[in-house]
Amino acid sequence: MKKMTSKMKKVTYPEYHGTVVPAFKAYRKAMKAELGITTDHYVRIFTEKRTCGARSKYWFARETMPSMVEYVKKNPTFSAGGSTYKVTYEDGLGGYFQSSSRCLFCNKIN
Repeated sequence: MKKMTSKMKKVTYPEYHGTVVPAFKAYRKAMKAELGITTDHYVRIFTEKRTCGARSKYWFARETMPSMVEYVKKNPTFSAGGSTYKVTYEDGLGGYFQSSSRCLFCNKIN
């Protein structure tokens, strides 16, 4: 679980639904296009609100799913509603329920 740092700012529900979700969706769409990720690579994706942003989780990602690490390194932030969000990647390969899941987190930093 990601811990809130002093650089992160809280996100309100209207801000989350009005600006964060559409911008995060556009970020993921660009990433999927660049990396060639298709629905054949995972079973389901869902996005949920976090205190400082959002998490998108690719459930049951296949071993053939391209790595998102380099894309996140090249594109570490995006803007939404006049704020900047830092994107991080977490590979959940391991554990019973976390097996073969991959997550993207975005956290508001200003």
